[in-house]
Amino acid sequence: MLKKLTAAIKEEGLWSLFLRLGTAGVGSQLLALAVYPLISRLYAPEDFGIRATFAAIFMLVLPFSTLNLEFALPLVKEKSEATEVFNTSMVVTISLTLLLSLVIAGIYWSHFLDHPVLPFLWIIPPAILLGGSRKAFLGWASWRAHRRALVRSKYWRSGSKGAAELIGGWWQANIWLLVSSQALSILAMLLYLYQQMKSDLRELWGNRRTTDWKGVLDRYKAYPTYTLPSTFADIFNTHFPLLFFGAFLSLEFAGQFSMALLPVFLVFSSLGDAFSQAYLVELGRYSQKGREDIRSLFVRSLWNVSLTAAGISLGIFLLGEPLLIWVLGPQWKEAAAMLPVLSGLVPVYFWSALCFHTLNKISAQRVILLMHLLRAMVLLALFLVFYQWENPEYTLVKLYVGNSFLFGLLFIGLTYFFVQKSSRP
Repeated sequence: MLKKLTAAIKEEGLWSLFLRLGTAGVGSQLLALAVYPLISRLYAPEDFGIRATFAAIFMLVLPFSTLNLEFALPLVKEKSEATEVFNTSMVVTISLTLLLSLVIAGIYWSHFLDHPVLPFLWIIPPAILLGGSRKAFLGWASWRAHRRALVRSKYWRSGSKGAAELIGGWWQANIWLLVSSQALSILAMLLYLYQQMKSDLRELWGNRRTTDWKGVLDRYKAYPTYTLPSTFADIFNTHFPLLFFGAFLSLEFAGQFSMALLPVFLVFSSLGDAFSQAYLVELGRYSQKGREDIRSLFVRSLWNVSLTAAGISLGIFLLGEPLLIWVLGPQWKEAAAMLPVLSGLVPVYFWSALCFHTLNKISAQRVILLMHLLRAMVLLALFLVFYQWENPEYTLVKLYVGNSFLFGLLFIGLTYFFVQKSSRP
């Protein structure tokens, strides 16, 4: 069995790359999670609520840091064009960082807001600078097929994040390190990527040719016009509950909810992210092939990934609650009670990545935008209506999962319809 697995990893193709990235993803996430049995006892749920609310704000802003131009890189053929796309992504990142610095300075100066998360907002601009650079670097690494860099960078990010959280916990439960651990982990990842791609980057930055960033934005306008809003809506659907609970209900419940999402996000940020990257690389190989091949790849990948997600969901449903209490401690019983419901999110993350990249490939970005915006509007409406109920937290959690799952199924149906339609002569 071990020999077969090793042989599969060495083979070329979607599932071999998925195994490479997935193994690294799981390993890197387990490395980060190794500190949670300690930090879950060093910090209070309210501290994790502050971090979750801050992380939700960061994630909602992050897509604008590159206008999603990095998604175009794996599909670009010429190196000069890839260089222009990369440089334009960095220009956008730096510009947004400067704009956010002015906005947050204005918020502090005006004293307009009063919330426990407010003192941490100054971390947002440098975090966006790091996050946008990471997106551009990973896009370039995918274009150049730097698979080792893609795989090992995950360990650097997870290890540094766990270290920052643990040091902060031992240092009188320093919440500043807990909140900024995400930015510090991205910095560590960037430093590793720089070392691995040093020759590429020297060539990029040593080229004195002026980047035609306006031309790049015009040639790839589908990405900021359609892909960016749909990506934002997709992230909104994932992180809005955390932001809503932390801003309008209770930081303690937001902390409990964020810890309940931990096993689900472990799957998403390891196996789900690995599948997304592997599938995107595999789609790039179909540039010269017909749409019939894309349909075959989509159906085959959908079947395999659905079986994988179903097994993971069942494991979380049956074992997640007692394991979470055992690992994190009795103060997280409220989080553990949500796990059976949240296990339904696992297949949604896989389906979303599959449909997103497939529809992008056949230039159906409007369908992605429509689906994600519709799902976000329904989610927002549900929260605003049921927020008025007495003790609405658990009702909102169930509505969030149900809305996500139903739209995931609808997303699959629409993707297959448009792929089938595009494959007809």
